[in-house]
Amino acid sequence: MMSSNQFSEMNQILFVSTEQLVPKDHLLRKVADRFDFSFVYDLCKDLYSQEEGRPSINPGILF
Repeated sequence: MMSSNQFSEMNQILFVSTEQLVPKDHLLRKVADRFDFSFVYDLCKDLYSQEEGRPSINPGILF
């Protein structure tokens, strides 16, 4: 049986951003600064609809 304290801890939501999770000197930050990933938008534009479905995750971020 769970105590009310354990149950309360399980139901908490923690909001964090990628800025908080990725260290400032991480390799992926250096890669993102050096390369232009804008080509991803042209490659993916036919796969996303502006009119239907839920808002998508930015394809540049996903890539």
